[in-house]
Amino acid sequence: MDGYWTVAEAAEAIGVTTGRIRQMLRAGGINGKKLGPRMWVISDDEVQRVCKLPRRKGRRGAST
Repeated sequence: MDGYWTVAEAAEAIGVTTGRIRQMLRAGGINGKKLGPRMWVISDDEVQRVCKLPRRKGRRGAST
């Protein structure tokens, strides 16, 4: 599908894991279309929007 990214492609572009992308999709942090039980696509505009968001460093609860 032109103009849409797979979960794996979006994860690589954004710099997170595929699991994190799926988590964000379920929580509504990223808008996407669900095509099947484990198949999502994300629009190019949405990937570009998420890439521009500020990112936090480190893991939640990690010691320094």
